[in-house]
Amino acid sequence: MSITHWLKRYLTGNSHKHKKNLEEKMLARLKLKDILDSHRQWKENLMSILEGETIKAVDIAAIAQDHLCIQGKWLYGPGKEFYADLSEYKKACQAHTEFHRIASDVVKAYQNGNTKMALGLLDDNFRFVSNKNQQELARLFSVITNQHKE
Repeated sequence: MSITHWLKRYLTGNSHKHKKNLEEKMLARLKLKDILDSHRQWKENLMSILEGETIKAVDIAAIAQDHLCIQGKWLYGPGKEFYADLSEYKKACQAHTEFHRIASDVVKAYQNGNTKMALGLLDDNFRFVSNKNQQELARLFSVITNQHKE
């Protein structure tokens, strides 16, 4: 089954139910749909910044931090505690770190007066790392849930 097919089944509630243990309770803290939705919102937020619609100051250093958002809190909390030995976990962390790095690069380019570069980063690099972040997280989630079925 492809990651995309599995993800659609999971998000629509058509996945298998299974007995919960401690690890599954930690996995339950990973609200996959909420994380995917919140990271999709990043592009809109970044566009808002580039279009001058964001009035409040934007903290590039905070954007670059990959442990402050809901995904980062799970990855470096319960996720790390239970799944750090999985290669999928490491790939999800790398993709998430890259996502935040590129997001901060978009804002940095804009704040340095290079709107064209910022838009280019948003349209190309950011789109690529955003998709990769979602794919790696879904892959990790799939491996974990399949482990619990065994």
